[in-house]
Amino acid sequence: MRIFVKQIFLNKNTYRVLQTEKKGRGVFICKKIERGSVVGDYLGKLVRYEEVNVGDYPFLMYFTDKIGLVADKNQQGVHLLNHSCNPNCSMAPYKGHILFVAIRDIKPGEELTASYMFHPDICKECSHVCFCGSANCLKTMHTQKAKYRKWRAYFEREKAKMGCEISTSGNYLLPLDCYPKKVLVYKT
Repeated sequence: MRIFVKQIFLNKNTYRVLQTEKKGRGVFICKKIERGSVVGDYLGKLVRYEEVNVGDYPFLMYFTDKIGLVADKNQQGVHLLNHSCNPNCSMAPYKGHILFVAIRDIKPGEELTASYMFHPDICKECSHVCFCGSANCLKTMHTQKAKYRKWRAYFEREKAKMGCEISTSGNYLLPLDCYPKKVLVYKT
């Protein structure tokens, strides 16, 4: 089952999906985006970690401690935001969903990026190499332990504040009826 919905909330003339040299596809901005603007919602299929080989799901994202969220690789969505150690977007829990939000003003020509916030100890033999090239690049998509703990504490606090049940039908996270245009978010 595929659910085709708009996952990037920007006007179509505001961004382009382009092939990058080392990171696959990426989302590039054509018009300025203001800090706090909601870029999109990470939608897809809900899967239990114990039932999947994580390597088979290139767009598997943390959703809860037991469930991951897999975006449809054939759609254009926020799952195409590449990792960066110096990101311009961050994730914000909102009503049982994970929104991507600009954490600073983003200028035309910039690629939208986010820190994937991968757990520091999740891989034994890791292929999560970072190609962001920023001055503070860690050369990995895994987050340092102290930063990861702070992020998870923030994320869990925000999820608890929302007090919403996950809106699913079958095994898919469905879009919300209404989204905010701006959100204040934790800067990673």
